[in-house]
Amino acid sequence: MGKIWEFFENMDEIVYVSDVESYELIYLNKKALETFGFRSVEEVAGRKCYEVLQNCSMPCMICNNHELRQGYFKEWRYYNPVLDKYFLLKDTIQEEDEKKYRIELALDATSQERQWSMLQNYQSMEAMLNEGIRVAL
Repeated sequence: MGKIWEFFENMDEIVYVSDVESYELIYLNKKALETFGFRSVEEVAGRKCYEVLQNCSMPCMICNNHELRQGYFKEWRYYNPVLDKYFLLKDTIQEEDEKKYRIELALDATSQERQWSMLQNYQSMEAMLNEGIRVAL
């Protein structure tokens, strides 16, 4: 195994690595390539993470590179409009060969988010019905 992130190659979650300074994509695992419609890392090599992952022409407003530290993970949720999916994200920094790399692991949380939304809708409707019954009585 060459780089530490190659450990994630066959995971069923999206994993990507980008250069912190240049934003260039360095690595995408099989799931990330498949999800974003690529066949190999060579297809995205040299392209910016924000171009490929967010369909943007400049660094994302949500980029948290400045918050990341080696040995610690920043966990957060994000809705990706390009994929129309919700993700639980785990980000960290890895230093290798005197360069800093962002490593992000994205777990698809779309079904849980949609279930939560449905539950909230049902609770709101129940509250309205209960209020209507209370007023009627």
